[in-house]
Amino acid sequence: MQPAKRSEELAFWQQAREMTRLIYGLTQKGGFAKDYGLKDQIQRASVSVMSNIAEGFSRGTNVEFVQFLFIAKGSLSEVHDLRGNSSLTPISALFPPPARKGTMKA
Repeated sequence: MQPAKRSEELAFWQQAREMTRLIYGLTQKGGFAKDYGLKDQIQRASVSVMSNIAEGFSRGTNVEFVQFLFIAKGSLSEVHDLRGNSSLTPISALFPPPARKGTMKA
């Protein structure tokens, strides 16, 4: 398998893009659409996951890439926390909360 040349080729970036698409779709419906603060925050957090993966990848070093992956992980945790304040059950099925034990290895 060839190494990725662009962040868009990474499977986890593609998953983040799908999560963002789902978040935007789900936040346009029901009561969530009327809670502007929560809606905007969860949308920004989901975009942040994708953006940090892309930015870290573009830095060109493993150390910086890992640093940005940790930032993306924090944004993903924010999405999951905000999801708890809504009825976004399909998100939880597709993207379970990050594991709490141990640390991510570089």
